[in-house]
Amino acid sequence: MTLTGAYLTLDDLMGLRHDARLRRRPPSRRMGTVESRQRGRGVDFDEVRQYRPGDDARHIDWRVTARKVDTHTKVFREEREHSTFLLIDQTRSMFFGSRERFKSIAAAEVATLDIWRSFTSDDRVGGAIVSPLGTTIVEPRRSLSTVTRLLNALVAANQSLKTTATSSNWRVAVETTRQFMQRGHRIVVISDFADPSGPETVASSNRANRRSEFIFIDDPLERVLPSRGMYAVADAGERIDFDATNDRFRAEFADSFDARRERVASLAENAAIRFSEVSTYDITASSDASKSGLFSR
Repeated sequence: MTLTGAYLTLDDLMGLRHDARLRRRPPSRRMGTVESRQRGRGVDFDEVRQYRPGDDARHIDWRVTARKVDTHTKVFREEREHSTFLLIDQTRSMFFGSRERFKSIAAAEVATLDIWRSFTSDDRVGGAIVSPLGTTIVEPRRSLSTVTRLLNALVAANQSLKTTATSSNWRVAVETTRQFMQRGHRIVVISDFADPSGPETVASSNRANRRSEFIFIDDPLERVLPSRGMYAVADAGERIDFDATNDRFRAEFADSFDARRERVASLAENAAIRFSEVSTYDITASSDASKSGLFSR
């Protein structure tokens, strides 16, 4: 299942739960250390939750079980437990797509797959979502209710996007992400990195966190202009025609994208952050946008 179009629903994101087990993560430029998924009893008590098949029966909390009827077990924290915090870009620059889907949809899909993988691995997961609504923070927790809150926030942020959306302030999201990074959480930044004052600032606080990752979202039209001819772009409700026959314009257009991509990739490499890319284009899907030659931004 690949999400397409300009907007998504909660059903779309809930439907990716099964896909998360089958689809691989995007390949990264830097390979990190192998991380254990093993969990066990450490020195610190973490929480009491419902008993799940495979849990150690010795950790059943009989008092809570008697009070709540359902079997509950104690969970203990150890160093091998993982927590993931995602910084998800749903700002105006992401409201753009030339074929199957907008960049905002691609980012939401990547984020949701990561959220479901974390939940399936019994890890804590939370995030910060930046959109025209502002910044929504969901504290990392190990529960389905937290996953649902995060996905609902992602849907609300996505549905707030439009071509006339105002610029977004990254300050709260970046500061929150830096705090979780310093606590040793796995950090995943999913963005087109169009705003240099936004997600890139996270790199300055990485402190060699070997589990941090930048996922660069792009669209084919940002890389190379289409075949020579006249085209139209819809921006803030205004239709703008442009001529793709000018060689200098085509070269400058491609160079601008390459410079942005390499800036982010170099920043990630210097800060020991994994770098991977995801495009909006998927040859298995189709859209009206690719047929009409009219794009939105």
